[in-house]
Amino acid sequence: MSAITSNIAASRSSAHRDYRVLLGLTYPLFVAGVALRRVGLLPADPVRPASFIAAVRTRAAAVIPFAFMG
Repeated sequence: MSAITSNIAASRSSAHRDYRVLLGLTYPLFVAGVALRRVGLLPADPVRPASFIAAVRTRAAAVIPFAFMG
C-alpha cells in the first residue's frame, strides 16, 4: 500500500469513527423523543407559523447555512 492510500484509509477510518460516536450520542436522544411523542408528552404536530411571511422566514433560516457549506 502506498503512502497516499494509507493516508486515505486512515482519514476514512477516522471519519467512520467520528460518525459512530455522533450516532451513538444522538440515537438515544432520537429514541427518547419518539417515546415521549408516543406517550403524549411531546406534540406530534409541529407548531404552525402564524403567517405566510413567518413560514418563509423559518424555511429560509433553515436553508441559508447550507448555502455556505463546501
